[in-house]
Amino acid sequence: MIYPIIFLIAVAIAPMSAHARPNEPQKHLSYQTKLDRLLKRQDYAEVINTLALEPSANKRVAWLESKLSERHTMLIFELALQLLKAKPSLKTYYFETLPFFRAAIAMLVLDCSCTSDKSVGGAVGSLAFAYAMQFEEQLERYSQVERDAYEKKHQIETEKVNLYKCKEILNPYTTAAITQMPSPAWVFPHGLGAVLGEENEIPPSQWNTIRQEMAIAYMEEIEEDLFQLENDPEGFLQKISE
Repeated sequence: MIYPIIFLIAVAIAPMSAHARPNEPQKHLSYQTKLDRLLKRQDYAEVINTLALEPSANKRVAWLESKLSERHTMLIFELALQLLKAKPSLKTYYFETLPFFRAAIAMLVLDCSCTSDKSVGGAVGSLAFAYAMQFEEQLERYSQVERDAYEKKHQIETEKVNLYKCKEILNPYTTAAITQMPSPAWVFPHGLGAVLGEENEIPPSQWNTIRQEMAIAYMEEIEEDLFQLENDPEGFLQKISE
């Protein structure tokens, strides 16, 4: 399969101490304004740190969901985590967290493809692992036996949810809407080339074309897998287990 099938059990960045008081209108406004300004310049580390000041997981989820249409890769990762923090259960993990997590990985692969520095690809594994470890913390109450039993019982349903979520998240990349997507340059400093001072040989004018072509390829495979899942679910499950 072209699109990533990741079976990691995951978690995210530990929240900072919460001192914000959302009931105070002026402070709440300042908090929202800071988040929006940080997001505009794609300072994702500070966005996540600032978001952690909100003590309510449900409010963190609400803000992240309000930004879904903007397709910020890091915010999709963070949404996967905050959904699990708001409702820590196997149902949330398999039917909400994992679908967003897998879609975020696909988005990250698209972003990494826009640089000639192939070492940037390492960000996919390291970021996925970082969130996976934090998901694990939220699932500590469940034994491995319970997790395995739940996954086996709902595997066809969850695979369908995962595929449809990837399709939903990636579809705008295949249309003219891609011109409104955030720049992939945020991930470039994570490669060895940035450390060595090497320049990206792929010009910005080609980034959207590269992401669009990859997204179209992903979508074709997703459609094929959805067709097989609907018509030959056992064959599909056997294929992804190989």
